[in-house]
Amino acid sequence: MATGQQLDVIRFSYTGGLADSGRLNFYELGRAYYAASRLTYTIARFRETGRVLQKISEKIDTVILAEAPRRGSFIIDAAATLVPIVVAAAVDAPLSAIFAWIWDKILPSSDVDKKDALRITREIAKINASRDVNLSKQETERLKVIERILTQEKATLRDLVDAQRLILRRSENASDGPSVRRESAKLESMTDLLQRTELIEEYEEAFSSINTDTERRLEERVRETMQDVALPLRSSADYIAIGTPANANLFARLDSQEVKNLNAEIEDRTVIKARCRIIRYDRNGRYGKLASTEALPNLDQTEYFFRLSSGASRQLHSNVIDAMHLAEVKAKLTAYRNELGEIQRLVLHDVDLSQIQ
Repeated sequence: MATGQQLDVIRFSYTGGLADSGRLNFYELGRAYYAASRLTYTIARFRETGRVLQKISEKIDTVILAEAPRRGSFIIDAAATLVPIVVAAAVDAPLSAIFAWIWDKILPSSDVDKKDALRITREIAKINASRDVNLSKQETERLKVIERILTQEKATLRDLVDAQRLILRRSENASDGPSVRRESAKLESMTDLLQRTELIEEYEEAFSSINTDTERRLEERVRETMQDVALPLRSSADYIAIGTPANANLFARLDSQEVKNLNAEIEDRTVIKARCRIIRYDRNGRYGKLASTEALPNLDQTEYFFRLSSGASRQLHSNVIDAMHLAEVKAKLTAYRNELGEIQRLVLHDVDLSQIQ
């Protein structure tokens, strides 16, 4: 590869088990390589044409090369050369941003919820009461600010990530192995969500123009192909992570059960029109919680987690913030259901702020 070329790298990394020594089951790796190449090719072609291929039967303009694995865990890097394309890309965003966008649509919306805020509040109280963490003056002030906004239920995802880092430091200083692993996993989950969101926001104009049916077809292809991409988790690795080395961004981090669950969730395309109250909303993560204010046959609970639709406009984002100050709004939603038909999460597509009669 010529030096000086700008690269957009998608990283598939396997950790745990044999993968930590740089080895994987040969057959599983071969299947995973093929599936990862199909997945990357499909998304690259989608970027170029806006179409989701059912079969790999067309040449693409993007040059994608595999880079050698590195020692320590088993890493596959697919490096896409960012060369000018003669015809403008249908989706004006790099491959890495499209990977982040589609994973943000697929992964559950309740990665971080009110329970995390309450747990972090308790952990901050422990830090304040102990002397086993030497925080700088700046960190101490930041902790006080986070504690105050947590009590007011106004903490953003970035606030929670900052607090979680300090909590992890406390566990490390106390040499509490199980606690370190638990808090580290929480921090990873929150950081992944924050990184996905920030990358998506940078290209939200491109994503807002994507046709809903095309978006669904791409999502289905990713869910299907990931079963083979994650095949090494069968016997020689514990986790697969997908992201980009740039700024150490991770879009998804999954174990074998979570990979299986990708196909256990089905999108119900029926639009639900409901009167509801926005209980809370995270401006960074674009997720929140709402309460239905009317009895509806297709809503079997009172409160639900929701995420904005992947192509949500800035106007919808602004409307949801305004809706938090209203007793009731009209919302258009779709649901993801499990195999039993139970709602797992909601996707918010529109909010009507006009006064309800």
